[in-house]
Amino acid sequence: MTALPRLMTAKQAAAYLGIKERTVRTLRESGQLAYVLVAGRPMYTPCDLDAFITNSKVEPCQDQTKGRASSRSISEAAPTMSVGPKMDAATSKARVAAITTKLKSGLRTGSENKPVLAAPVIQGSFR
Repeated sequence: MTALPRLMTAKQAAAYLGIKERTVRTLRESGQLAYVLVAGRPMYTPCDLDAFITNSKVEPCQDQTKGRASSRSISEAAPTMSVGPKMDAATSKARVAAITTKLKSGLRTGSENKPVLAAPVIQGSFR
């Protein structure tokens, strides 16, 4: 097995990580991948690449995987106590009724008692 170079170019780092060279540059520019500037060129150490891999690791939540005895989903396991969309529809219907009544009464807001004056209609001849 060939020993890894002490510093790698973006192309070598991409091969090491198994990603495209452009992705290495994007990760560097976003601050997710550490690098060393050598004569103005970004270079990558195997330790920095390994640290990136370690920091990017996603592990499953133990609470979700522990103790599942069947293939049923969590939502099927226990009935829900939510009132669901029926309550929302009833609330929405009541709100629509209140707004409609307010608009029909001719008041701008519920706190004002002055009726809304109708705007004059401009008559015109259209050809």
